[in-house]
Amino acid sequence: MIDSTTPLRATDPAEVRAGRRRLVESVGAHRRLLAERRPFELADRRRLNREAGERARAQARHGKALQRVHEKQARSERSLTGRLPSCAANRSNGRCTARA
Repeated sequence: MIDSTTPLRATDPAEVRAGRRRLVESVGAHRRLLAERRPFELADRRRLNREAGERARAQARHGKALQRVHEKQARSERSLTGRLPSCAANRSNGRCTARA
């Protein structure tokens, strides 16, 4: 007695060849995908690293620009703070002019 999960049937030799050909083609396609996977991953990693570098440089430029703005503002505030006592003294004499 044959214990099989697939029913026995008479198969055409052409059908068997076609099934084998499909199997060989699918194995070949799978191998090609696996062969191309590593180069793709390397290229993708290079792209991500390049984008990360560009983003880091942009953030550094932005940070430096903000630092220059803060330094300019601090210089302006120090200048105004330095002029206030003399302006207050001159105000009583009427010689201080307000400048922005």
